[in-house]
Amino acid sequence: MTSPLGSRLLVTGLPGSGKTSVAMTLADRRGVRHIEVDRLYYGPGYSSRPTFVQELEAEIASDSWCLDDFGAPESRDLIWSRADTLVWLDLPYGVAFGRAVRRTWRRLRSGQEVFPGCRETWLGWGRPHHPVFLSLTTHRRLRREMEARLARPEWQHLEVVRLRSRAEVHEFLGPVPYRLAA
Repeated sequence: MTSPLGSRLLVTGLPGSGKTSVAMTLADRRGVRHIEVDRLYYGPGYSSRPTFVQELEAEIASDSWCLDDFGAPESRDLIWSRADTLVWLDLPYGVAFGRAVRRTWRRLRSGQEVFPGCRETWLGWGRPHHPVFLSLTTHRRLRREMEARLARPEWQHLEVVRLRSRAEVHEFLGPVPYRLAA
């Protein structure tokens, strides 16, 4: 890694940008717990879990963790206020979109459970919060929103690492013991 990082890391970016892979790698290297926010958020049938915010608060109460999150509105400020480092995977449109499509296709074909009680369906692709739909329709808008958010005074405590290409991600992480998604 090319930059000293804090002890409470948030890895964010569009669906398909590699958030979970990067967060797992960073957590493993730093010897801290990895928190996948989607696993806390989603209940059966992709419903939001009523205990989500309370469980998340308990998870991030510790002094060190590495969390991956797209940014649910009900938890974004909570996570950002507790984090000390934000790793933004700001990859080109086609990279995140292509990965989201390939991952969804793989899950559809295998029948693999995404989260407990959650499986991909053909009709799911059209849901407004589906990773493929989000990657397809929100890339530019979310980039502008993220830049504006990072400029706000309340987030100036964050060390920001913005990675704009797969090469930058690989340079930032250095050698990894497993292949990150292409």
